[in-house]
Amino acid sequence: MTEGPSIPPPRYAHTLHVEAPQPKPFAFLLGVALLAFAVPAALVFAFLRVVAEPPALVVAEAPAAAREPGREEAQERAVEPPPVVPVALVEDASHALDAASTTAAALDAAPIALDAGVASAAPAPPVPVPMTFELGMGILHSCRNTAGKYLEGYQECGSAGELDRYLVKVIGQDLVACESGAPTSPMTLRVSVDYSALAGTIEVVDAKLMPVPGPWATCLGSHFVLENLSKIRHNNPKYTLTYRVTPHLGGEAAAAR
Repeated sequence: MTEGPSIPPPRYAHTLHVEAPQPKPFAFLLGVALLAFAVPAALVFAFLRVVAEPPALVVAEAPAAAREPGREEAQERAVEPPPVVPVALVEDASHALDAASTTAAALDAAPIALDAGVASAAPAPPVPVPMTFELGMGILHSCRNTAGKYLEGYQECGSAGELDRYLVKVIGQDLVACESGAPTSPMTLRVSVDYSALAGTIEVVDAKLMPVPGPWATCLGSHFVLENLSKIRHNNPKYTLTYRVTPHLGGEAAAAR
């Protein structure tokens, strides 16, 4: 074999040397300084927070006998959340309020007409009006003698002036006692006197001397009492006299009429 040209020896690549990163002295020192500052600062902040917050007060619960009745229930009701109103109900309520305000405005604008019957349903009570009576002289109508014979007028019965004056006082007292409910028109009173019984009667009569019963006549009869009748001089045991009574309204009512 013939020797050929010689092959040069292989070339080796350069070896890459990677060095581990070395810690930087400045960054390390800065981290240590920050850590050393953060720990005391956290301790100081926690201490200040504990000092600033007041200690919780422990209130002993009052005994059941000293509790105010209904206080716990009121507190429970106070902390209860407000009821949730559906939106539909709120809208209906708003529509109802709008309709009510519209109706109220219409009523305010419309004229108010009062029914005369309703307005006069409760009239005010009438004010009592003072009344006076004009009592005329007595007219001797008739009498009966001791034999029971019927006689008419003063020509047959004689004078009865003392009895007339006595009866005027008695009738005047009865008119004052029975002023309430008295008629407002003139009327005639007939008085019958019986000396044998020492009594008498009074009644309201019409133009024909017929009795006219009523509450006012009853009141006069209940107050008609003849006291000391035996002291009044007389010629006959029984007499009948008539009196004309005219009522008058007193005060401003009389002027208005």
